[in-house]
Amino acid sequence: MNRIQHPLADAHPNWRKTPNREWFIQKYIHEKKSGIQIAKELGTSIHVAYDRLRRFKIGVFNHQKSVTGERHPNWHGGRRKHFGYIRIYSPNHPQKDTHSTVYEHRLVAEKKIGRLLEKTEIVHHLNGVKDDNRPENLAVIENNSKHVSMGISYKSILQNRIKELEKIIWDIQKKKGNK
Repeated sequence: MNRIQHPLADAHPNWRKTPNREWFIQKYIHEKKSGIQIAKELGTSIHVAYDRLRRFKIGVFNHQKSVTGERHPNWHGGRRKHFGYIRIYSPNHPQKDTHSTVYEHRLVAEKKIGRLLEKTEIVHHLNGVKDDNRPENLAVIENNSKHVSMGISYKSILQNRIKELEKIIWDIQKKKGNK
């Protein structure tokens, strides 16, 4: 399509030509770029980009559906921390949450045992570090009551060891003081 050039286009160095309808269709529909990505490409605000989409009568998608996953501007590879645990974007997992994420330790445990975990099964971090999801640090426990009844946790083992070491240090300091 031939476009009429605006008289200020040559005179004004910051003049931007607005792309035509076909350009917006190509970017928004076919290349599946978000309004934010289009705005960045045009060097303008998101409001201007969405205004052009509406003017060209290009259906603006529901915001929730148009900017999820990799298309979202805050996308960081699908990994995020949640109360110390790592959650992974996994839209096809049968036990995903409302944000299509699953705890990474559950995914690692599933891979380790070769099957999906039951909803009642608990994945225990042996060293107590919530984001240490190495397979050798994870144990699958049948249910929460068995997890609680295990009694001794790694935290209590460490606390007992700290008390033992403090006693050893105290004994050494006491002997040095007596000499």
